[in-house]
Amino acid sequence: MSPRSEHALSCEVDRSATTDLQPLKAAWLHSRPELPLPIEDARASRAGDAPRSARRAALAHVIALLPTVLMWFFCVVLRAAIPAVFAFHACMLLSMLAFCALYRLDPWGLVPTRADVRRNLAACRLSFVSISVGSIAIYLGCRSGSAPGEYLGVPLSTLRALIELFGIHEPPLPYAFFGLYFTLANPLLEEVFWRTFLHNELGAERPWAKALLAHDFALYHLFITSSLMPHWFSFCCAYPFLVGFGLALDRIARDERFGIVTAIGVHAGMDLAAAFWILDLRFGCAPPQRPRRATGRRSSRAATHAPRRASARPVMRARWLDILQRA
Repeated sequence: MSPRSEHALSCEVDRSATTDLQPLKAAWLHSRPELPLPIEDARASRAGDAPRSARRAALAHVIALLPTVLMWFFCVVLRAAIPAVFAFHACMLLSMLAFCALYRLDPWGLVPTRADVRRNLAACRLSFVSISVGSIAIYLGCRSGSAPGEYLGVPLSTLRALIELFGIHEPPLPYAFFGLYFTLANPLLEEVFWRTFLHNELGAERPWAKALLAHDFALYHLFITSSLMPHWFSFCCAYPFLVGFGLALDRIARDERFGIVTAIGVHAGMDLAAAFWILDLRFGCAPPQRPRRATGRRSSRAATHAPRRASARPVMRARWLDILQRA
């Protein structure tokens, strides 16, 4: 056989093999899971895909508001703290799985990979230790700076009664284990839910979308803080802090030097401090507060003369009544 005929035969064999693989390739392309489109590809998509994209974004917005509805129901209506946490975690997990099943997405694409964990594990540990220690130190400073028997102007007896009303009773050991679960599970679920799933679905690369997502993240926390602390603390201190905290976590998760793993570490440190805060207010884990001592000449003089003035007022009132009766 001549070389030319051998080359023609090999070409025919290659063409027949390629023709046989075409049905397999078409079946694989038809059955593979649909990947989320970037913003640029979504803008350049066909006009027939626009209603599907709008419904998908609307469903993502509804899912972003589900934690707020759950916290309102469990914290305001039922006043149950432990079921609220479990329902919140189940809501985030099931909503992500249902959304991925509805649009044929890969749910494992939301979870950090092993390479991400190895690359950012040191930053995650450092951020967890620094945030938890710093937050607990700030809480203890506010605790010691408050008046005896109070925390930021709220009586400790009132706070303990409110926390007990939410279902946290004696003994404290089961709630310590629950605080450990909350520190480990809550940051992972929340960061995957807010910083990966909703960030990708809502196109949070734009500034207004980032602000809206940070607002939704802070909104459901208000029902927790307003149930325990005054409204001025919830709206003037807690809400701005939580919005800034959500924006900072989004910035950390998007940074290539840190990633979502470091954001989980930062969130875990804050959750550990929050668990310590709740357990201390309920069971008194921190050292007892010392009564304030009067310092300075003016405060000591006021402390010594105050009982005399208080005791002299009834005497002066009796004298004036005696004078008026004589007149």
